[in-house]
Amino acid sequence: MLVVVFACIYAIGSYLNSRAQSLPESSAVIEYQNGLPAEAIFEQVIENTASSGARAGQADGLVLAGQQTDTPTSSLESVTERLQSDLSGQQQSRREEVQAQNSSSISAVQQEPLQALAQQSQAAGLLPPLPQRLEVTGPDGETVYVEVEVAPGVRTIEREWIMLVTEEQRQQLFIDAPELLPYLSDSTEFGVLNAEVLTFVIPASLDADNAVLELVPENFRTLIDRNHVYQVQNLEERAATPAGTPSVVNEQVSLLTPMSAVCNEPVSIGMIDSAIHNGHAVFRDLVPGRLQIRRFLAPELISPLGHGTAVASVLIGEDPALGPLLPNANVYSATAVHGQDRYRQGATALNLMRALGWLMEQKVSVINISLTGPENRVLKQALDLAMESGVAVVAAAGNHGAHAPPVFPAAYPGVTAVTAVDRQGGIYRWANQGEHIDYAALGVDLPVARDDGRIGSQSGTSLASPIVAAYLACEAAQSSGNIQLAQRQLQARSKDVGEPGHDSIFGYGILHPTIRN
Repeated sequence: MLVVVFACIYAIGSYLNSRAQSLPESSAVIEYQNGLPAEAIFEQVIENTASSGARAGQADGLVLAGQQTDTPTSSLESVTERLQSDLSGQQQSRREEVQAQNSSSISAVQQEPLQALAQQSQAAGLLPPLPQRLEVTGPDGETVYVEVEVAPGVRTIEREWIMLVTEEQRQQLFIDAPELLPYLSDSTEFGVLNAEVLTFVIPASLDADNAVLELVPENFRTLIDRNHVYQVQNLEERAATPAGTPSVVNEQVSLLTPMSAVCNEPVSIGMIDSAIHNGHAVFRDLVPGRLQIRRFLAPELISPLGHGTAVASVLIGEDPALGPLLPNANVYSATAVHGQDRYRQGATALNLMRALGWLMEQKVSVINISLTGPENRVLKQALDLAMESGVAVVAAAGNHGAHAPPVFPAAYPGVTAVTAVDRQGGIYRWANQGEHIDYAALGVDLPVARDDGRIGSQSGTSLASPIVAAYLACEAAQSSGNIQLAQRQLQARSKDVGEPGHDSIFGYGILHPTIRN
């Protein structure tokens, strides 16, 4: 039996090693594990995977803990023993035993690095993947909808397809595609335009291999797509500090915090994200109406607070450590993100479009979207309509690594794609790269508001994106709403770094209040 176990370990370890080869800085995550107890790492991996039952992910995590850390041989044997126990159907009892051991042997000082390890592993793609089929439930345990993975890294809502049509197109569709009408489950108006989003719930037989397209007239097939799921670009986190404590910076770095205001105009800016802890001290003294929040989730779902709170605090959070960037702005926040597991969150294309429509109605000049996912014909159509109406869209480039393929909406033409840099102007180690990158902004160890009421330093392209959104909103206000002119002025304002001119790492350059071109 033990021989079989070690054979499994060797095979999975070989896979992990090849995976690490494609991640240029995966060694940084491995190094972070050095010195951590193997028991603690084992428990962290099991805790993250138990709810989904992803056994392959569990094995990956166990090999990572046992083979890629500088732990003694006895610790490896301990990990191996746990793997054998799991394979024999005794995982739950063993988890309880490890938890009891951890509670007495791992100090509070050790627990914080473990949390950071989990978040860094997630950014590196080392956490076990979400299950191929995931039931998204409310607090009562009732399933609201089901996510499925239809291709590697591509998630969608099971059997749901969406279409964006004008009133004229809808009438023509009903004439040309009567077989599709019985599956129409919902219709939602899209913003101030003469358009609406149709939702179809189809049988499994039509969902497989895109068979539903056979019911759609050819001239309508570019208007329909799956209801894809877009992932929140989760943040690497450092130790938290009490609210009100100024961040300490080296006097010789160029990108200082707290950041000064980009402009004092009363701009209106939108964001599509998770819920916001609007009772946090950084928002408590805001003039009523400066932060307006609306939900675009099923009432049974709870949206996590952390990500949206951090992004909003970059824009208008009032604290000595933060700034804010836009001291007189009105922020309209559309809550469209649901929880997937303890560390990951997503938003459906349908909810993104509902949020986008509402933000257009609020007449915001710029919309920030710190989520990434696959190409979607319907979402692209909605974004194009929004941008044609004079709204600028800014999106995070993604935290998938330099060699990852482009992600959307950042990679759509017309969308302003933002990457992250550290305080010395170096590129964030997990940032996506590509010719679609437009600008870079500080997104490494950036002070932000946390959902626990404190201020913490976090990293990710999600945090750089609202900085560029703030700049673009200010330029739009100073250009009388002319987004094309605002974009040209923004290019002139950015600090060119890297290769001269536009490049695939930094775009046109860095935007930060303390630097000038």
